[in-house]
Amino acid sequence: MDTFEGRSGGGHSGAGVYRHRTDLAKVCTAQVAGLTVTSKLQTARDLAVVLPFPEAVAAMDRILSTRLLVGEQRSRPIQKSHMEISMKLLPHANYIRRVERVLAFADGLSGSPGESLSRAHMVQFGFPTPELQHEVRDGQGRIGYTDFYWKELGLVGEFDGWVKYSRGEFLAGDLPADALWKEKVREDRIRATGLLVTRWMWNEVSNPELLRHRLLGAGLRPL
Repeated sequence: MDTFEGRSGGGHSGAGVYRHRTDLAKVCTAQVAGLTVTSKLQTARDLAVVLPFPEAVAAMDRILSTRLLVGEQRSRPIQKSHMEISMKLLPHANYIRRVERVLAFADGLSGSPGESLSRAHMVQFGFPTPELQHEVRDGQGRIGYTDFYWKELGLVGEFDGWVKYSRGEFLAGDLPADALWKEKVREDRIRATGLLVTRWMWNEVSNPELLRHRLLGAGLRPL
């Protein structure tokens, strides 16, 4: 990972990997499984410089999140103020502007990389920014929290990664068919409140134009 502070060489090293050299004294590191790696803060900041906006947002959302991915060790989320201090160490104004844009948009309420990528594509399309983790209730009580919500349209957006229906750690003891049924019941209850619901999966996230058409079909329009 190039830390963008005092480059001393590097370049393409094959197989899609780029190797950069820098002064380790200027790098914030951490130990993972006995290996020295760049810290979460350092990594997210550097990725915000080199990655396309959607992928950079996904990384930044993750380190700001208070929610855990399955198998992750609990740790305190990074604060935006820490990242703002880190940005001051970047040597070029264009690097700082890149990180500032990503940081301003990043949101620790995002529940998964797929949700983060979806939201970043939305803003690139010019769609209104959704509310994240909106609570929906009916006469029976809380139905749940939606991935995306547009109050003006009465519209709920849900990203479904197939993993939550196919991996045991996400199923909480249910069979995949049971998980699908529970999700259907949940969606039916949401629709019964008068809200509209649109869903998409990785295929649309991986092909943003498909996602754009999905959202247009649901009633969203660029601002």
